[in-house]
Amino acid sequence: MGTPATILVVDDEEDIRQLLAALLRRAGYEVSVAQSGEEALAKLRETPCDLVITDLRMPGMDGLQLLRRIATEFPTSRAIVLTGYGSIQSAVEATKLGADNYISKPIVFDEFLQAVRATLERGQPVRPTPSPTHEVSTLAALTRLLAQPSLSLEQLAQGSVEIVSSMLSARACMSVVDLSTGREIVRAEHGVADGPTQHAPQFSAATDQGDAGHAVHVALVPPTSHGHAGSLQVWRSPTAPPFTAEEARTVPLVADQISIALGNVLAGHSLDLTLRELRELSLQTVRALVRAVEMRDRHTAGHSVRVSRYAVALARALGVDEADVETLRVAALLHDVGKIGISDLLLNKPGPLTPAERQQIEEHPAMGCQIIAGVQSLTPVLPLILHHQEHYDGLGYPQRLAREQIPYGARILAVADSFEAMTATRAYRAGRSVAEALQILSAGAGQQWDPVMVAAWQQIVARLLSSTH
Repeated sequence: MGTPATILVVDDEEDIRQLLAALLRRAGYEVSVAQSGEEALAKLRETPCDLVITDLRMPGMDGLQLLRRIATEFPTSRAIVLTGYGSIQSAVEATKLGADNYISKPIVFDEFLQAVRATLERGQPVRPTPSPTHEVSTLAALTRLLAQPSLSLEQLAQGSVEIVSSMLSARACMSVVDLSTGREIVRAEHGVADGPTQHAPQFSAATDQGDAGHAVHVALVPPTSHGHAGSLQVWRSPTAPPFTAEEARTVPLVADQISIALGNVLAGHSLDLTLRELRELSLQTVRALVRAVEMRDRHTAGHSVRVSRYAVALARALGVDEADVETLRVAALLHDVGKIGISDLLLNKPGPLTPAERQQIEEHPAMGCQIIAGVQSLTPVLPLILHHQEHYDGLGYPQRLAREQIPYGARILAVADSFEAMTATRAYRAGRSVAEALQILSAGAGQQWDPVMVAAWQQIVARLLSSTH
């Protein structure tokens, strides 16, 4: 066995710094740590290393400044940057400065180690396939961009290509043409394309996402065109990995969102979005978020949709106003979105969880709220997502709320989620019967669940069962 690779972890937060260092040491690497960019440079001058893993946001010398110095003083050292939800554009900038990879926080440990191995094993920069967390956060960022009240055509184009290129680790180009004159009225490009390809490839009219390869081209079709047409192109150089099928399917989804905004800008409305259009943007984001969660495990496919159906039925039986029913429906679809930041191994662990593992799982409601925070039209669902794991007796999480302290919709969601989870088959256990699930709900009424809602759900299920006989 050869000499282990040397890694320097740079982060101003001691907990993260030490956690990553311990993880890497267990994986067989030689690891040192630094709490600032200045300290990292001093250590590198004393002992150069194979890989630097650095946070972007640090006091004093930030991660981007550190990357610039590494590129100049230690050109053979590779780099991975850690980025939070709010610094996607900084992550793109980091790749320009020579970072070989970037990883979104919260960190999924097995994906993190895989990225480290890939970066060390390859002699050229790694352009990673975006993780579900990264895809979700960038789709949410796109929705926030498009919902801004005063957005020019140039801002729309530039902001869109920056977000798309970041999401797909590729170069993106958006163009809009005046059909009456054939003149291009706006064009924006952003991102990197490894290798010699620096400009958009020539796409024929027949090119589309059906045969993606290294390039995807889709039309931008505003609801009302006003005599204009647009296109969105993304591409990688021939030496880079081709787009996956999932990545190729993402581009039309993004294009649909941009098209709605483009129609408003062309109409001279600045993006004074109607409620219908803003709702459509939000629903597209919701669908993308749900897909990203459920692609993690075939056994959970359909879980969120079923929970949503159960929650809506229970809410209507309880006489909830239809506007609140709609909020609950969306919250139910998104209630587990925070789990995309948790390791698959942990989510599907067959045995009991350790206290540390349970703490990670219990972070998913807050993590889900972080992911969709800032999408204004989704703001009403945040309290329901945050508190759907609270217990009626105050022993749940994350804030140990009790009884009426727990939002009404969250109490409904808790019953629907628990019933679906108990009756569904998972990778590590078979689903319980409906009778067994109802018995567990009844035993936990007044403790884990609101007894009024448990009783109402039992009546709903009883009526459904009687109608089938």
